[in-house]
Amino acid sequence: MQPTVSIILPIRNEAKFIENCLGSIISQDLPLYSIEVLLIDGNSVDNTKEVAGNCLKNNLLAKNLKHWEIIDNPHKTAPYGMNIGINKAKGDYILILSGHSLIAPDYLTQCIKTIKDKDADNVGGPAIPIDLKNDSIARAISMAHLSPFGLGGGAFRLGDFEGYVDTVYLGFYKKETFARYGLYDARLTRNQDIELNSRIRRGIKFISNFKFQNSEIERESNLGVSAALCEEKEPGFPIGSGMTGGCGIKSEKTEKESNLRKSAQSADREAPGKIYLTPKIKSYYYCRNTLSGLWSQNFKNGQWVVYTKYIAPYALSLRHFIPLIFVSTILLLIMASLISLKSSTGSTGFSGPTPPYPPRSGEGLVNGFGPIALLLLALVLGAYFGAMLYFVGRAGRSVQRTAYSKQGAAKGGVVKTFETVGGPGETNKQPGGSEFVIRNSSFSFGSLLLLPIVFMTLHFSYGLGSLWGLISLPCWAARKKR
Repeated sequence: MQPTVSIILPIRNEAKFIENCLGSIISQDLPLYSIEVLLIDGNSVDNTKEVAGNCLKNNLLAKNLKHWEIIDNPHKTAPYGMNIGINKAKGDYILILSGHSLIAPDYLTQCIKTIKDKDADNVGGPAIPIDLKNDSIARAISMAHLSPFGLGGGAFRLGDFEGYVDTVYLGFYKKETFARYGLYDARLTRNQDIELNSRIRRGIKFISNFKFQNSEIERESNLGVSAALCEEKEPGFPIGSGMTGGCGIKSEKTEKESNLRKSAQSADREAPGKIYLTPKIKSYYYCRNTLSGLWSQNFKNGQWVVYTKYIAPYALSLRHFIPLIFVSTILLLIMASLISLKSSTGSTGFSGPTPPYPPRSGEGLVNGFGPIALLLLALVLGAYFGAMLYFVGRAGRSVQRTAYSKQGAAKGGVVKTFETVGGPGETNKQPGGSEFVIRNSSFSFGSLLLLPIVFMTLHFSYGLGSLWGLISLPCWAARKKR
């Protein structure tokens, strides 16, 4: 019997990309009568819904889909949209897809094969960046996304790895996985996939008969986590600070909430689940094409690692906080050097003979630390720029692969077919979408020159975002409790 797949697309203001995304769905080699498409629109202010609706209504192949529907998401954010879709999905498997993404024509076939062969709960493949503009900045940004030095070396960003991992890009789940481990935590505007995958790997169970009976709980976790999570029997899953570690139940002691919490804490743990990554499962995503867009995106990403750590302390690893440690170290060393300089020059701001006066308490210690701080700062920055130059050189020597639009391909270069479509030398004409190709060539010299700037943009924006997350955490947490 042909397994069925529900594809859930949480979208908001995706008019520019949604047609190509839907085109990649319609291009699947899996029979379309086994595919359900649920688009969950978060109050788009552009014509996303119209573009998506016209694409699915007017495309002849789309008429073969098992079912498609556009559903409103009044909460706007992606995790709410994902959970709305999961609650409505009818398929045996569920794919969470981004409107900024494309999937290779054999994506669903490979996912079904892998999830069966590996008996996994969630599977995925490498995330390959698409640079639509194909200029030096856009290509340098794509280059940084493919580098271990750029985004931290997650396995799903390094295309050749295969094996069990902590998380994957997008996510192809057995439907019963959500019945066992719960839905996405809707308080997490970012990192909700990492948090869910962490629950799967840890075997954290939920109460299966909890279906938003309580209006107060629904307000806080409506379609966010449709069940109260059990308290972990091991350290590292604290429940406190007025919020439970991921279940979305507020601290007010209504009788119904207290009963739910007691039931959750006494529930049994599920067996730990498995998440598998294979390069046979290929997907592509539109990355930012400007430095300002890249800065804004990564500043928010850095900010949300702090918020995620507060809500779900078990979800993130040390590598998510390395930019925070790096940026904080640099700022502290700079401040220490400036304080030492000011102390050594006196209140007048310049060095020279000064009237004799007894040394102030701690002044010698401050003055003595100045040269040490400068030396440490030089060592930290030297190590950073040394590592950066190594990875820039490594990128320049290697043949990088990235996907981009045919308009960019027309400018020249070595072009290869979109994977698995047609025979050699053919390109992929996606029904209802555009024609996409893969470029196999060394990146331009201009992109290499810009790569250090892109690396610094990634790291400093993320680190400063995390620092701002720490500063703003008390106010943010107080708003969440209200």
